[in-house]
Amino acid sequence: MTPQLAPKVKEKTAAQWMEALPPYLYPGELVWALARLNGLKPIMDGLAITNARVIGFAKHELRAGGDPAFQVDADTIAAFGIEKKFTGSVLTVTKRDRQVVKFPLLGNEEDNKFVAYFVDCLQKAGFPPAIREAITNAASDNPGNAPRGGWMHSHQRQVKESRRNEIVVIGAALKDVHWRAIDDHSGPDEVPWFILSCDADGLLAAFEDRLIIAKVGFNASMMAGSLGGGRITTFPYPGITNIEYNSGLLMGVLEVLTPSYQGSRNHDYWRSFLKNPNNTDNNPRALSNTIPVPRPLYDQALPQLNTLQSKISASKRPPASQSPSPPASLLAEEIQRLANLHAQGLLTDVEFTAAKQAAIRTHR
Repeated sequence: MTPQLAPKVKEKTAAQWMEALPPYLYPGELVWALARLNGLKPIMDGLAITNARVIGFAKHELRAGGDPAFQVDADTIAAFGIEKKFTGSVLTVTKRDRQVVKFPLLGNEEDNKFVAYFVDCLQKAGFPPAIREAITNAASDNPGNAPRGGWMHSHQRQVKESRRNEIVVIGAALKDVHWRAIDDHSGPDEVPWFILSCDADGLLAAFEDRLIIAKVGFNASMMAGSLGGGRITTFPYPGITNIEYNSGLLMGVLEVLTPSYQGSRNHDYWRSFLKNPNNTDNNPRALSNTIPVPRPLYDQALPQLNTLQSKISASKRPPASQSPSPPASLLAEEIQRLANLHAQGLLTDVEFTAAKQAAIRTHR
């Protein structure tokens, strides 16, 4: 199917887009229309309206294996409109969860009408059930994290994004680089239940069986002594011995203790304040198991941190079904002892029967 082109889209540009888009299309998904975008944050130069969703993308990102910047499935569209601003027009799509997605359009009034027509058709048609079934089947056949550069990875990211409102986030707002680090260190349908975000000092994300401490992004990686990269460490709950918070009046340090990180040093925030992280071995901004946390933020997160401590303690207890059963020989010895007492006349018939039944129940 040849897509329809908005007036501002040249055929050469459309051909380049259609070369980059196919790996990101769902099974059975067809591109209805293409239009120009002028998005800078995130960068978007193309808009694809398919028979299943609206996709905002940057051609160079797709070619490099990145995901589309924004995508809105047909069955999640509650309303849409085109706003005219001083800098140009913006396609605003409001989702059923009240999230608003904006696509900065590049073009004139004819381009606006073109986009509005196809988005209206998409909203009325809804998401094709056959495509939904194909996605579900493919996800069942590939339960792990999908590699970048295709629709499966993009779909998994979209599912996680839709579940972010379930997460208790305390602290600074998370940026894309933070979400990317969390997504890359979690399963395809897994999100943390709690995030403590300390902006340039890193974040703690708690899952059901582990937590991660991530120091990513320009500021956090610079403070951690890994400019341009980052430090991300995973701590399984059974391996955590304790979580400590050492604080002064305003600032403190949250520290995850394990057999590898004994907490033998006092990781004091002010002791290493403004020092080069590469020249001090007790800088809480540089260490993999510590995060500087302001005292008010710690107090706000204390209920979640207490829950985290409970989950860590529970992970160390063996399930009840795994408790060892008493050996059968102990039951036989107990019954023999009761029989000897009965034979000696120390237990009546009734007492012997009752004691024997109690012993059997105890050893089940």
